[in-house]
Amino acid sequence: QNKAFEITSGLLRLTLVLTTAMAMMAIVVLPYYMDFVSGGRYIGFQYVFEAFLWTAPCVGIMACSQEVLVAMGRQRETVRIAVVMVVCTFIAGLVLVPMYQVGGSIASKVISSAAGALAALALIVRAMGKQIRPMFVMRVAVFVVSSLAAVKAMQWMIDIELIHALAASM
Repeated sequence: QNKAFEITSGLLRLTLVLTTAMAMMAIVVLPYYMDFVSGGRYIGFQYVFEAFLWTAPCVGIMACSQEVLVAMGRQRETVRIAVVMVVCTFIAGLVLVPMYQVGGSIASKVISSAAGALAALALIVRAMGKQIRPMFVMRVAVFVVSSLAAVKAMQWMIDIELIHALAASM
């Protein structure tokens, strides 16, 4: 049981790191990609696309956890993740969308994804007879938030004119 937990923990960590790295790389080039593909039509709404990209670590945790639960013969428990997400989406949407329109919709998506990831972690840890340590959740949150801060800093440092020149030369 401990070996299975160690392997699953390692898999979840790897998934978290890879999905966060993917989101970071995609977000750095997102404004330029949006400008290139849409001719600048959606450039003012890049924050929407960025927020959706930042749900990738949550989705990765959910997908990994669901696969492990299925492998353990506990596939019925995966429905609980969906229920948590539906309830969070409904409540957050009901409260936030009327107040903040698009911003409320984005926040609702991020909240439901985070809640789904937490539910997935709780289910997988419980299925293995362990407990989630609050410090683990804090470390994951600090990792993702510091990655977001790093990618925003990278975006400010990249010269958009250089990217336009490179795109025009292709």
